[in-house]
Formats: sequence, structure tokens, C-alpha cells
Amino acid sequence: MPRIEISIPEQSLALIDNGREVRRYVVSTSRNGPGERQGSFCTPRGEHTVRAKIGAGQPLNTV
Repeated sequence: MPRIEISIPEQSLALIDNGREVRRYVVSTSRNGPGERQGSFCTPRGEHTVRAKIGAGQPLNTV
């Protein structure tokens, strides 16, 4: 099953499939850095599950 790995120091997202990096994208994480405290506006670390896709069907670069 494919998985997504986020690197906060590198500000990147890697799509990994069968142990191989398929794609890499530039991302932006919180200016507050990593953290798990509720309401801190930090980037949470750990394992997460994608549960919804926002903006499906919208024009490219609009969401």
C-alpha cells in the first residue's frame, strides 16, 4: 500500500510505493514547528490517516 512521508526539516512530501519513492513535492508546515499540544498550531508528528479529499473536481491550483 502506498504511503506518504512528510519531512518537516526538508519541507517535503514523499510518495512511497513498494519501498520506492515515486514522487516528491515541496510543502509548507507550521511556522510554529512540530508539536502535538492541542491549539498550538504546530505541525503534528506521528502516523496519520487521510480520511477526506478536499477540492475534488475543482480547477487546478484553486484549492
